Amino acid sequence: MLVTDVQTLADARGVIHALGERFGVSRLAEGIIAANERALAQLHQLDRGPALYLIWRRPYMAAGGDTYVHSVMAALGYGNVLAKADRYPSLTAEDFTRLAPKHILLSSEPYPFRDKHTAEIQALCPGAEVTLVDGEVYSWYGSRLGKMNVDEARDA
Repeated sequence: MLVTDVQTLADARGVIHALGERFGVSRLAEGIIAANERALAQLHQLDRGPALYLIWRRPYMAAGGDTYVHSVMAALGYGNVLAKADRYPSLTAEDFTRLAPKHILLSSEPYPFRDKHTAEIQALCPGAEVTLVDGEVYSWYGSRLGKMNVDEARDA
């Protein structure tokens, strides 16, 4: 049995490596790790500012500091305004004002945020840039990170 608890990019590298060893595909695993590292190296110098990453609606829920999402945000240059929060806290409308993010990232999963939600979120935090992002890149550790398009990430 293999149980994983991936909270950081380093954890993800370790699990990918371990799975490669376990299933006799170490070379494939190392290729995935290398592709992820190349994608991140291209983006590492960006400084995007404070951000809020929403994963759910009704109630609003966001990624805290002990999540893989937080680790990816940091690697992409976002400062998570919930870095000191655990897991996925629920938020009230007042929390959006208190947290004052420069960016609000609306994930495509687990809740499928769409264009129609952008105005709703913008009304809660008029000063923030609200953007739809690919939730698989931010939350599914594995090969998706290495397939990230640099231009898409810059627009995120």
